[in-house]
Amino acid sequence: HEVICHCADSETTAAARIRFLVAEKDPLIAGYDQEAWAVRLDYHRHPLELALTTVEAVRANTAVVIRSLPEDAWRSEGLHTESGRYTAEDWLRIYAEHLDIHARQIENNVVAWHAHARR
Repeated sequence: HEVICHCADSETTAAARIRFLVAEKDPLIAGYDQEAWAVRLDYHRHPLELALTTVEAVRANTAVVIRSLPEDAWRSEGLHTESGRYTAEDWLRIYAEHLDIHARQIENNVVAWHAHARR
């Protein structure tokens, strides 16, 4: 549950980041404390279906944006508060892998849960 809520917040954050990177000159891209968000935003009480819908809708909207970017937009650069300088191309590499990483995490959690339940 927490992983999916994290993905929803991460998608919305990533969507804003790519827009800042390509639309503004040398933007400051803020990092965030993922653990604090999970606790303070009470992910365990958040509706799972709404988080999944958010991931799907925001990712689809961002796909429209990135497909329309001209080649030179990928060299747009900003300053990330945790990672330092990064380009729109760097953003894409991170963004493209993020959901896959968490999908594997969920699959591993399910396998571990089933193994524990069989004991």
